[in-house]
Amino acid sequence: MDYRLKLEVIFTSPEVAGVGYSERECLEKGWEIVTASYPFADHGKSLVMGATDGFVKLISLKASGEIVGAQVVGPHASDLIHEPMAVMRYRGTTKDLAEMPHYHPTLSEIWTYPAEEILEIIRGRS
Repeated sequence: MDYRLKLEVIFTSPEVAGVGYSERECLEKGWEIVTASYPFADHGKSLVMGATDGFVKLISLKASGEIVGAQVVGPHASDLIHEPMAVMRYRGTTKDLAEMPHYHPTLSEIWTYPAEEILEIIRGRS
């Protein structure tokens, strides 16, 4: 069992899901992290679906960019959470996620926006 990948899903409307560590847990561990989120209200596929409530959030280690947590509140959260979980399984980074091809328009491409934001923050500190 890989406890880094603790997966949680709440089947409400909108759905809620998370994987890995929360921002609070990371800070309690003393980790330097970078976070970014992106709203469904600004996402093309969500707008077409009329499902604009919620957001996605990524949490990465500042030094390496490794993704250590992700949360999603919104349409199909129970399905969408699997993408950051798969990246985390192999200790992937925000760079890995940002560079991963995504078909347009899909809900899953929403993960690329916070990944790109974190990547820019990390690069900016170099």
